[in-house]
Amino acid sequence: MGVRAKIAALCAAGAMCVCAVGVSAYVISEDAISAQFYSRLSADGVLDAQDMLSVSLIAPSGNINGISPLKVNCLIDIDKVAASGAANADGDVCLKVSIRYAFGMVMRDDLVARQVISEGSAQVASAYVADEDGGKDVAFTCSSEVSGEDVSELAFTSRIVLSGVASVGGECFVSFDFSPGGGGQERIEFFKANPSALFEVSTAIAECE
Repeated sequence: MGVRAKIAALCAAGAMCVCAVGVSAYVISEDAISAQFYSRLSADGVLDAQDMLSVSLIAPSGNINGISPLKVNCLIDIDKVAASGAANADGDVCLKVSIRYAFGMVMRDDLVARQVISEGSAQVASAYVADEDGGKDVAFTCSSEVSGEDVSELAFTSRIVLSGVASVGGECFVSFDFSPGGGGQERIEFFKANPSALFEVSTAIAECE
């Protein structure tokens, strides 16, 4: 296939396409990484899935013109997922990505803090299985929802179902972008007020419905 083709699908309407530099807002503080990056298998969260799933993050940044997306890059060991029984009968594998506010984040304006997550949107920028030609694109569906009443409990969760990958095996790469909601100077000030920790990101191999 040669160089893999990039594919994109919106999980929610209104994705921002802003790549700005300037003010940094880090995803999570260094001393919390080990606590936040334990990925759990299936809905009950009992089985440890760290050997099936690894994650790297690129923090959002921005200036008065806007905020760039939070990028979540996932590497899934499909063979281990299949061996665990997490794939369904059709060979589909489900990746769940949840974004919340980090503990101790500064909230000067309840409305702005609520908009950043509740009005956010998600995009799967690419999904492919590595092969000798560079990569084979994987078909997927993506759905997102926002849960939680209080701002501190808000969670933006996306379920990405990778179609038939268990029959292909190997390593699957998924690139996921979360674009913060809201806008204006108030949102910039909110990011400025949280330079060391703003979001917590959790990932899991979930049960496919």
